[in-house]
Amino acid sequence: MDWNNITIKKYLKIQDVLTDENMPDEEKIIQMANVIYEEDITELTVPEFNQKIKALDFVKEAPKKEKLLKNYTINGTKYNSNADIQNVQANQFIDF
Repeated sequence: MDWNNITIKKYLKIQDVLTDENMPDEEKIIQMANVIYEEDITELTVPEFNQKIKALDFVKEAPKKEKLLKNYTINGTKYNSNADIQNVQANQFIDF
């Protein structure tokens, strides 16, 4: 498990959990694991629980910045990206 396995939706949920000042740290770990694994990890056996928690060590480090590609192919469709903010049209920026 690493940041490449985490969707933006999961990332945002993880951030919500981690920034909750009222939640104890132990509960944050469990809630974060529930988001990542999409299951209630408290229902696992102790060895399974410990294994899944240990696999979450990657969250201690921020995701690595990756260089944006000029083209992406998703489901057979090629998309061009324009991340140069100086050359982005206002309607493209709003859609971001």
